[in-house]
Amino acid sequence: MTLDGSKFKFILIGSPKKLSTYNDVNVVIDNSLLECTDTFKYLGVTIKKTMTWGDHVEVISTKINQRLGLLRRISYLLPPETRITLHNSLVRPLFDFGDTIWGDKGNATLVNELQLLQNKAAKIILGLPSFYSSTEALKELCWPTLFKYRLFHRCVRSIWSL
Repeated sequence: MTLDGSKFKFILIGSPKKLSTYNDVNVVIDNSLLECTDTFKYLGVTIKKTMTWGDHVEVISTKINQRLGLLRRISYLLPPETRITLHNSLVRPLFDFGDTIWGDKGNATLVNELQLLQNKAAKIILGLPSFYSSTEALKELCWPTLFKYRLFHRCVRSIWSL
């Protein structure tokens, strides 16, 4: 069995200082030189060679903004319960997937960016103007902050690993 090296890539993961010492790394499979990449997507999580999560959050933010735009455009046609259902099926999974991996790694700026999107979602669902209090909108929907969701997911993951 031979492998087609043109279908594979590799990534070196480490600190920027450590990576700078490995400039000329070549990986060869069946006489095919593999391409080195800076990021790759694995199971829906975008991983960067320095293990920073900005690229992943950017992908999530783009998808969330697209879906919130759709929800905003059709929200006047839908009752609040349907808006919540749409949010829970189209937007909520984007916030939740992999949040225990990347969300607790000192990424306050990135997490705040996503929290702003959750706040925006709450206001769209409730049909509120953008200047309305985010805290009040979340409270009205009985939604915890993303930090509390991550804490819940971490606790649930711990229970399942027992």
